[in-house]
Amino acid sequence: MAKNKIFSAFLIFFSVYQSLNAEDFKYLLNKALESNSNLKSSEIEVQLAKENGSILTRYDNPIIEFSYADYKSKEKGNKEKGQGVSITQKIVPWNVANDKTDLSDAIIKNEVDKYNLDKQEFIKELSLRYTIYAKNKSFLEVIKESQKIATKIYDISNEKYKLGAISKADLLQSEIELIDIKKKENEINLEIMSSYYDLMKFAGIEEQYFNLDSDYKFNITNNANLERNPFIISEESKKKMLLAESELNSNLIDSFDLIYSYSEEPDQTVNQIGISLPLPIFNSKSEESRIAKLTAMKMDLLENNQKQQLSMEYERLVKERKLLDDLKVENENVLKLQMESLKMLIEKLKISQISIIDIQNSKMKLIQTMTDLINVETVLNQNAISINYITGEYND
Repeated sequence: MAKNKIFSAFLIFFSVYQSLNAEDFKYLLNKALESNSNLKSSEIEVQLAKENGSILTRYDNPIIEFSYADYKSKEKGNKEKGQGVSITQKIVPWNVANDKTDLSDAIIKNEVDKYNLDKQEFIKELSLRYTIYAKNKSFLEVIKESQKIATKIYDISNEKYKLGAISKADLLQSEIELIDIKKKENEINLEIMSSYYDLMKFAGIEEQYFNLDSDYKFNITNNANLERNPFIISEESKKKMLLAESELNSNLIDSFDLIYSYSEEPDQTVNQIGISLPLPIFNSKSEESRIAKLTAMKMDLLENNQKQQLSMEYERLVKERKLLDDLKVENENVLKLQMESLKMLIEKLKISQISIIDIQNSKMKLIQTMTDLINVETVLNQNAISINYITGEYND
């Protein structure tokens, strides 16, 4: 009866490990997105871009000038007074104003996409670190199950030793196994602690400690559109920003001054209106325009190269996932056979038809298969995380 409970625990453990429970990881993710200082800094960059965009498109203040003059007639020799006022307003042509608005929008869009890129990279790295923590927690469960089997073997061995059916050396083998498992448990607890604090440190969560489960499973979607990759989107918006800057710089006259003046002189009142235009003779901004266009061309080449690399990486990950799924099934099938085999060996041990070393070897193989299965599950999760990042699944 007891041995059946042991094997049932194995099955329950693996079914729980493979089940979907997103709550605790989602809690961690939401807390990290709320409190991480690096992401908050990126959010501020977006706000700065909006303010700078407003600066770029705002109107200039008018300039007002007052003047006062003394007039002295050469003929009469008497003195008279005069005064005047002038107002100058910088005028931006409508086409230049539109170009400034386009550039402002492009700058803001670029910062928003950069923030989204930072966010998606953060989610990806946090998820990968979580899988390491989850793997170590699962290893601890394997060790606990190993301890249950070893305890069962020790109890049987102790009873047989009391009856004189086995030697003291055989009993010591069972005892050594229990001590070794305890040592491994302490080692994996150190690994769990290390991976937990590494995860919390990266997340930037101020909360000292909270209970974090390890059974979250990452799934992939059917979306295979690499155009949604956050890096590609960020590079596209950066290129559009450069092209908008180039368009703005292509305007030979970006502004002119509209001037109105009024003056009262001793013998007349003067009203004047005029404009002040810059003459683009020595500086036509052609260099700035060419630099922006060349930079955009360079980014086109780099972006195409990045798309090729992403396409190849996506293809590799899809093929890897197929092999991992097959490997998972194979390990599960082997595990079932090993569990059945160990069950029969324990029965043989009771009637002295097998040695302690033989049954321990069988147990070690079963534990190794359980460990291999956890490793495969971990790589499957990491594979899904990478695919989701490449295809922009984490985009808002």
